Formats: sequence, structure tokens, C-alpha cells
Amino acid sequence: MNDDVRKLGLIAANEFNLDEEAAREAAFENASAHLIEHADDALHAVNDQTATLAEHLVAARDLVTDARLGEDRDLATPHGSVEPPATKRGTVPVVEVFHSIQGEGTRSGEPATFLRLAGCNLRCTWCDTSYSWNPEGVRAATATTLADLAGQVRERAVVLTGGEPMLHRRRIPELLAELRAGGVEHVTVETNATIFEPALVPDVDLWSLSPKLRASGETPDPTTIRKYLAAAPAPGRVQLKFVVTSQADYDDMWELLAAIGAGLPEPILVQPDGTRQDYDVALRELTDRVLADDGVFEGRQRRAMLRVTPQVHRVIWGSAARGV
Repeated sequence: MNDDVRKLGLIAANEFNLDEEAAREAAFENASAHLIEHADDALHAVNDQTATLAEHLVAARDLVTDARLGEDRDLATPHGSVEPPATKRGTVPVVEVFHSIQGEGTRSGEPATFLRLAGCNLRCTWCDTSYSWNPEGVRAATATTLADLAGQVRERAVVLTGGEPMLHRRRIPELLAELRAGGVEHVTVETNATIFEPALVPDVDLWSLSPKLRASGETPDPTTIRKYLAAAPAPGRVQLKFVVTSQADYDDMWELLAAIGAGLPEPILVQPDGTRQDYDVALRELTDRVLADDGVFEGRQRRAMLRVTPQVHRVIWGSAARGV
């Protein structure tokens, strides 16, 4: 106990005829209460300053966004960036909304509403939706509020696609809430598996991971893929889907699967390059490659782990069709 508290005790003892020990305790309690009171005042002041700072940061971000919106160079997400194209607060840049059937993966053939968002962090050589991320496409995208976007859905299943929808990970939680409130029962997010946001994993029904192989000009990220697999281990929550254009791609795929390690979701989905005009030939080549594979992966026959999956929408409407 310091000298000041001791003096307070002596004064209180003389003033109220208390013994010195009781007086010291009373003085200590009063001093503590005084300190707590002032500490609360200081904490409230800090909270007020923090709130004010947060308001200034939001305002500054809006000013930066407004400036970016006026510059074409910032319309398209730069290669390798994880930031989305600039839009006003509370909106996302929507390239197109359409109602069709899911053309790929384990839910192939299911009626769904597709929400294609603008921007991508990759530049795949065979990309069939470059209009979703190039400057012209992003400039033409419509800045849409999340409520308005959810209001355009008419199917019970929704597919968030792009581009790379995970660029918009900060606004996806609110969008998911709007979709669920509107009666959506199943949400798929189609992603290139280079951006991971753990808080989103439980709220999405199916993560469709499409890592890019050698012919795409990009490099897959096994670490991020492992994060998805670890965060959503339940059957049917994650699917792995590869565009395989050559034997080199096929070999790269198995090297990547080995690097990912345990917990692979099966079956592994493989499909040919959808931009090829001779799509039937590409599909036959891939099928022959799989059937000829006598390799073994961790004690299992490799070809038994795969499913050759044509793009159903590509077969029905052709390579040039949009909004299908």
C-alpha cells in the first residue's frame, strides 16, 4: 500500500474515530472506486474516438472507390490481386443473371439461377467467360444492391460464379442472407480455389473448386485447396473439378492431388476444354485418356477415382451462347 493511501487512512481514522486498519481499507475502497470511475470514462472516450475513426475510414474508402470508378485501369481486377472491381458500397458488379440448368459437376442438370459477378484474379488461356473480367466487361457490369440481386432469383438453387466470385467475399455473407430469406435452398460457389474465407464456409452448401492446370497459364494453390477440404469435410460439401486439355494437364492433376494429400472428395471431376470447336473430339480424347490410365494413387486405381463430365450447357447450346 503506498504512502498516499496510508495518509488517507490516518485522516479517516482521526475524522471518523476508526482504527487505522479499517480506515486504510475504507480509503483503499474509495480510491479504487474513484479509479474505476475514471477508467470507465476513459474507455468511453476511446470507444467514441474509435467510432469516429471508423466513420472517417468508411468515408475515405468511399472517396477512394469513387475515384477508382472513374479510372478504367482499376475496372478490371489486376492479375493476381484479391481485391474486387470497384463498386459503390452495398452493391456488387453483376455481369449477368440467368436461369438455366447446372451444366457441370455433381449437380449437373439441376435448374438453377446463376449470378455472375465481375472480376477475376486469374487469366486462363482457355477462359470462356473473359467478358466477366476484362475492362469492357466490368465496365458494362451493373452495380446491383444485394437485395435487388436476390430478388432476381427464381430457382431454389443458386450458383455464384464469375470471374471469381470470392473476390466479393466481404459482401457474400449479406447476399447469402438475402438469398436464404427469399427461399433459396441450395447455394453453390464456383471458385478457382485461390482465395479462402473461413467464415463463409459453413454458409455455402457446395464449394465447387476448379484449380487451374498447366495449359491455363496459371498455377494451382494446394495450400488453399487443403483449407477448403479441412473446413468442409462433410460429404457433398466440396467438389474438385479440372479442365484437362492434354496429357501434361492430366499428369499435373495427379501431382497436385498428391500435393493436396488426404481428404480428397471423390469422385474427382474432369472435363475437356469447352472453347474447342471440335468439342466432341476433345471429350473423346479425354475419355480415352482416362480409360487408358492403369496408374495407382495411394493404393487405388486412378481411373476409378475420376468422372468424365461434359459441360451439358456446352453440348446443348454451343460454345458461343451466353446466359445459358
